[in-house]
Amino acid sequence: MCKPSRFHHDSFLDNFDVQSETKPELLNGIPAEFQSGLDAVLQGTDGNTYFFKGDRCYNRLLEKAYPLADEWGRPEINVQLDEGIDAILVGKDQKLYVFSGGQYQTYKLPLEDKGPELSDKLYAESYPHSIAEDFGLESVVLAYADGEYTHFFGKPDENGVQLHLVITGEEYDIESSRAYYESDISWWNIPEEYISEGFDTIEAVLFEEDNMYLINNNEFIQYNKAEDYWSFPKPLQRIYPELPEPNEDFGTVRTAFTANNQRTYFFSKHTFLSINKEGQKEGAPLKIKEYWGKIKNNLQERKGLEAAFVFDNNTYLFSGDQYVRYSGFDYEFIDPDYPKPILGNLRMEPGFKLLPELFEEVLEEMFVDGAGQFDEVISNGRNLYIFIGDDLHVFANDKTAELDLSQLTKAKNHLLSGKKVDAAIHSGDKEMILFSGDQFYFYTDEKGELTLKEGYPKDIYPNLEQDYGFAIPNSFRDGIDAGCSLNDYSVCFFKGKDFWFSETGSSTPIPIKDNWGKIHNNFQEAPTGVDAVMHGLDGFIYAFKGDQFVRYSDFNNEYVDTGYPKPLEGHWGGMAYHMPPEQIKVDSAFSFEQKSYLCFNGSGMVQYVRFSDPTYQRMDDLYPRGAWYHWRSRADYYLIDIKTIADFKALSDKFADKSYTLTDFVNAVTGLKEQPYAALAETFGEDLDKVQWLKRNNAFLTVQGRYETRFNMEAVLKMYEIFRLCAKVGHSPEALYESLWLKLFDTMNDLDKFNDVLPFVSPEVIETTAHFQRFPLWHLRP
Repeated sequence: MCKPSRFHHDSFLDNFDVQSETKPELLNGIPAEFQSGLDAVLQGTDGNTYFFKGDRCYNRLLEKAYPLADEWGRPEINVQLDEGIDAILVGKDQKLYVFSGGQYQTYKLPLEDKGPELSDKLYAESYPHSIAEDFGLESVVLAYADGEYTHFFGKPDENGVQLHLVITGEEYDIESSRAYYESDISWWNIPEEYISEGFDTIEAVLFEEDNMYLINNNEFIQYNKAEDYWSFPKPLQRIYPELPEPNEDFGTVRTAFTANNQRTYFFSKHTFLSINKEGQKEGAPLKIKEYWGKIKNNLQERKGLEAAFVFDNNTYLFSGDQYVRYSGFDYEFIDPDYPKPILGNLRMEPGFKLLPELFEEVLEEMFVDGAGQFDEVISNGRNLYIFIGDDLHVFANDKTAELDLSQLTKAKNHLLSGKKVDAAIHSGDKEMILFSGDQFYFYTDEKGELTLKEGYPKDIYPNLEQDYGFAIPNSFRDGIDAGCSLNDYSVCFFKGKDFWFSETGSSTPIPIKDNWGKIHNNFQEAPTGVDAVMHGLDGFIYAFKGDQFVRYSDFNNEYVDTGYPKPLEGHWGGMAYHMPPEQIKVDSAFSFEQKSYLCFNGSGMVQYVRFSDPTYQRMDDLYPRGAWYHWRSRADYYLIDIKTIADFKALSDKFADKSYTLTDFVNAVTGLKEQPYAALAETFGEDLDKVQWLKRNNAFLTVQGRYETRFNMEAVLKMYEIFRLCAKVGHSPEALYESLWLKLFDTMNDLDKFNDVLPFVSPEVIETTAHFQRFPLWHLRP
């Protein structure tokens, strides 16, 4: 049974003294606002459940609450859907016809108004009717009455031809009084020059004594019947000076009519306004859908309902003395011709055929002053129950029924009905509790087999507290999302954004974000800068702070990449193992010439590692190194280096006319050289084998210096000098080395032997052999 603020369960029908507090399972998981005081609950044909309270509705699948009138009780009326009004006719039957798309509605004349504005309670006589069924046209874009004839024009085709219906007399539903024509602009007899100037469509027709005004957008042509006179096209402002030019609030005129209150109403696409008989505009433009196309609809106007009922595929919603119906599985719009009064209509509906004719007397008495209502409508398939105030009306197919005894053994059991296990915790040695929905199950492990304890499953509330002393929060009573046991005496339960810990001794939920999911993050714990930032070889951005680093796939990203921050330990090729344990951090980092360098304080001095690997999984060999060793304060170039560069520049210029320059030859940026020996031999005009022999002997350069590891320029210069000297004596470098130098000098200190042969050797030969000996010889001359 349900009361305004709570639910209870009675022990049996004849005794209401023994009650226990309960809650329907249907309410589990919905916001506290909709846990009590509900007006109605709808288990819809679309598989969703809706909870109605006041002017609000909660959608279970959407998990959102919204104004009831935004979704429920909406008729499919074109004008109310903001599709505008195509035409309006003041009919000869004293009714106002409003046409929109394929629909039309009628209003009784005179119109109810409040001074210059129409009443916001201006109701059409009924739900929209079909233009096609009642007038034989797909739509009506122009309608007017003139004399004994009423004209209706359909939408023109691409050639401007319109289906034209003419009805004679004041009765519009007499078939014999109708005639159909095909008409175009020529039917109006407008002077041809005006048509050619663009006045080729008629949007509305207004009359004033002998004058007929044809309106096209915001222009008009006047026709005087008495004089048979046509005026040229003029702005509407000529006769209605306060009619605004087309703007955001009021566009071009689509239709117009003059009402019984002597006001003329002009309609644009979405708004309308009125001008009184003195030509004065009355107020600002108003939205069409807020005044036109309305029907009496309690559900929309009262923004509430009292009962919801489903029978087969029909859904009924009750509000005051009305009800609406939805057929099928779509709740976008109510069925056509609804809402309907309960009195005189409900007994004809599917699902309500059990209502006797005598029940109409109850309804007449209830709705005599329009204040009555149904409080609830329920059916169990055999009986129909209608709650009205303190009365319950029961309507049955039969006075008795036979029921299967198996129904008496049914008990609520979520696991047997196919629902999932939400959580499992150990409550002690060989004991386990499973949670599913708003129930829990107690299992024991006896002889290696799980056994459900007698009396289970039980509802979480109030049994979990009674059996185990777990005073869980109210929001956990209808089920939990997860749980864990921390020891034999304490447990944690999780639900939504909160958790509950049994050791707190409180039933107050605790926000999960304040206690769970936290990770050590140097960047958030001390958000005052970083230690280093580097644009990596892989295109990512890396930032370092303390013993952690983060990565950005794009510098404009708001958040770091998934999985970061990460510790330096275990990454960057084991770099952290070379750092003091108490000071694991990167002090600076940068990338230069396809290499990345990370500097840190290690073993009491600044060290650095280098990476050529863009994945940063392996640092380069022989690292880390001391920064002072390679990056200490010293000159970038020695004086001898300046001389070498200058000599090489001169040599390169000398052979600049060659297709393959020496600068290209030694420039690593240009990539690998194809057949480098052949290219150098061609440049110097020497044999290939001579170049190869000199290269194998490194052009007899001295041992490479400590700080320079590559002297490609020096090698090229030395080879050229050797070739030049060899050309003077007419011998190859290899021949001079083997036939002269090795025979003269078995060892570097055999100077006496050299002095004996010196007078017979020319200076050119001595100069040449000096290159082989690798030090100057001129000081050895006598």
